[in-house]
Amino acid sequence: MFAYVHIPFCSRKCRYCKFASIPAGKGEDIEKYLDHLKQEIIWFSSGKSFNSIYFWWWTPSILSIKQIDSIINAFKNQWKISADAELTLEMNPEDISIDYINGLKEIWINRLSVWIQSLNERTLSEIWRCDIQTVLKWLDILNLWIIENVGLDFIIGLPYEKKWDKMKDISNILYKYGFVRHISVYMLEEWIYPKNWWIISLNKDEYIDEYKDISEILEKNDFARYEISNFSKTWFECQHNRSYWNHSDYRWFWLSAASFVDGKRFANSSDFNDYYGWILEYEEKLNETGLAIEKIMFDLRTIWVRKELLNAKVEEFISDWLLEEETGLVRPTLDWIGILDYMLSELI
Repeated sequence: MFAYVHIPFCSRKCRYCKFASIPAGKGEDIEKYLDHLKQEIIWFSSGKSFNSIYFWWWTPSILSIKQIDSIINAFKNQWKISADAELTLEMNPEDISIDYINGLKEIWINRLSVWIQSLNERTLSEIWRCDIQTVLKWLDILNLWIIENVGLDFIIGLPYEKKWDKMKDISNILYKYGFVRHISVYMLEEWIYPKNWWIISLNKDEYIDEYKDISEILEKNDFARYEISNFSKTWFECQHNRSYWNHSDYRWFWLSAASFVDGKRFANSSDFNDYYGWILEYEEKLNETGLAIEKIMFDLRTIWVRKELLNAKVEEFISDWLLEEETGLVRPTLDWIGILDYMLSELI
């Protein structure tokens, strides 16, 4: 089983973000949230052990070492945590310092996932991220190998980036820095960002070409794709990602968090007051059909799926080179990336 811990506070909100996050204000607001979060961790018990704890959404690195340690201790006091458990903290570059990384290592954080997104100065300014010098300074710190398991996140389709910019950024980082063990490459989705971004960004065909080229570069550097957006060196797949896509049980702790335990799905309220009042957004028990459909959907993102489990539409997708077939098994080719959601809806 694995856990997700949500910290919904940011120093500033990125311009492409649509999720529930707020600027960090008064210290007591954060402390109030953390107190309830730790109560939720202590209150929930299933008798299962955790093999991964993932600090995510939106900026966990905004917390002090003492605050993160208090959350880890809440888990330790209530749950069984595997001795080889992976504890990941997502970070912004501006939060990185040698002292902070050393402090994280001391409290059992053994994996970092850092949001770079882009190495284009104009792009970083447009999406309200830190400047390029801060990113480069952070890369030099992580290259000290204080924590050895480090992943980087990038987004394809950001404003002011041209075709192959992202591929060149990733290539240059891999050439200069040896510490990188994992790379995530996400596609920018249309949410709340300015509409003119479509004009000053890649078109849909360029999205696919960029993704293909990045995939090839990563494979040449011994990174294997184990999920649509995730690539890693051997033995460095993110345990949280693998557990999620393997359809394992997970418990998410936070505002608006959705969990899946023993075939039951439930979610906390997205409203702070209701969350503090222990009110759920919804709760449902999935039947065998629902579980089977989800398993097929997840498998299509990660591994081969038995062709017989899919409907007749599978033949059309194979002939269009959107799916490849081998001895009764199918999986997406690299041409699916722009229409994945459509493909899943048509195949199941």
